[in-house]
Amino acid sequence: MCVFVFLLISEKVGSSSCHTLSFEVRLKIAKGIAKGLSYIHEKKHVHGNMNPNNILLTSEMDPVISDFGLEWLISGKTNYACDKSRNDTIMCRDHLHRHHYQAPESLKTFKSNPKWDVYAFGIILLELFSGKGFSDKELAMWNTNLTIADMETNILRVTDQFITSMDMHGTKDSILRCFELGFSCASLVPHKRPSMKEALHVLEKIPSPS
Repeated sequence: MCVFVFLLISEKVGSSSCHTLSFEVRLKIAKGIAKGLSYIHEKKHVHGNMNPNNILLTSEMDPVISDFGLEWLISGKTNYACDKSRNDTIMCRDHLHRHHYQAPESLKTFKSNPKWDVYAFGIILLELFSGKGFSDKELAMWNTNLTIADMETNILRVTDQFITSMDMHGTKDSILRCFELGFSCASLVPHKRPSMKEALHVLEKIPSPS
């Protein structure tokens, strides 16, 4: 089986094929990640370190979640370890730094929570369909009382141009629903995030373009 690392931000990691993926393929990837995390949570576990570097894709573009709990199985800890040798910034309570995919509330406790994975999934989902990252400030601006219909123009503006340059017939509503789920999962308020089972249910109701 051929696998390769799922890299989203081409400006940071060099050449990437993410920006030439069709909406259908991106939706397939999103559903696969959600299914994997839902299974992990169903077994009463938390991944705790979800980010694109821990998502592998087969040659059929099926996602495989990697690095599940390896650090914590070895150390016996359930919190983010402080490891300056790694490329990504991992939270250390002594330094209080947070990497891009880490839920804000995780800085306040050593006890892992499934909602941490939901937050990371939300960020990954947004990046998957936009091709860009979102800061906490931007997430707060998007998480308002406005409906997705109210924000339709802005959402389509941040959608990856490769998607919007294709035939949008029957795709626009699906794109909006993906962004709506992404912003919901990436809510800065933990209790406002859905469970991964709920997120998977939403994605499975979104039809793939024919």
